[in-house]
Amino acid sequence: ADSLMLRYGILDKYTDVYAIVSASIASDECVIFKANDASAAKEIVELLKTYRNERIELYNGYAPEEAPRLESAYIAEKNGYVIFAATLEPKQAESLFFGLPEALEG
Repeated sequence: ADSLMLRYGILDKYTDVYAIVSASIASDECVIFKANDASAAKEIVELLKTYRNERIELYNGYAPEEAPRLESAYIAEKNGYVIFAATLEPKQAESLFFGLPEALEG
């Protein structure tokens, strides 16, 4: 969890986090945070947008073919959960996130 806090710059704004991050040069990654509260969720969304923009710049420098995945990354909040999904199928990530069971309802 400490490395995730450093990676995304999100400190003490969440109670739980789930992440899948590529171990290669690929820009694939998906992370879901359970925010402390609604205010923290909004802050996490903004921090993830900043993270995405920084990663786009980084990838444009050494692996420009990976940048589009980040440019279309899916970022959203639902019931205190925040998702960041950089994938070839951002619409699929959206469908999965908003289709999660009522466990996310509160």
